[in-house]
Amino acid sequence: MSALESLDRYIKALERRMRLAAWTRGLAIAAFCALIATLLLVLYTNASAFNETTVLIARFALFIVLGLAIAFGIVIPLIRINRDRAARRAESVLPFGDRLLTVVEHRNESDPFLELIAADALPVAQANGAAVIVPARLLFMTGALAIVGMGGMWWLLNKGPGYWGYGANLL
Repeated sequence: MSALESLDRYIKALERRMRLAAWTRGLAIAAFCALIATLLLVLYTNASAFNETTVLIARFALFIVLGLAIAFGIVIPLIRINRDRAARRAESVLPFGDRLLTVVEHRNESDPFLELIAADALPVAQANGAAVIVPARLLFMTGALAIVGMGGMWWLLNKGPGYWGYGANLL
């Protein structure tokens, strides 16, 4: 396997970890937005004794909040992840000396110097895996936050006390 192919595998692994981080962060954002918006909207609808109009307005507001949370927390970050962004992130963390960016941006199979640049950048990539740039600790923490947010929402919907559970179920 050539140095260029090895460096491509490294960048693909980094992209996968960046996507996983974006997913877990986005799920945590969406879960907590849903939980907080639901709590606030239950307070709003309870003030008017859950009349039909306020419940309808609250449902619409919850729909908008969830749509924005999913768009800005998951979709846009996932769209922005590509080879160039992964290379830039790696360059900002590790001492590649712009060699990784050169390989990604000037991809030309007929350029003999590209293989030399890749061979020069490969030891840094092999010594520091993709986990150095997107640590497992970050993935674990954002995943745990997503689970806590979804668990809180589940609890509110199924076991919520008094008007909290009733109002959450109405929304």
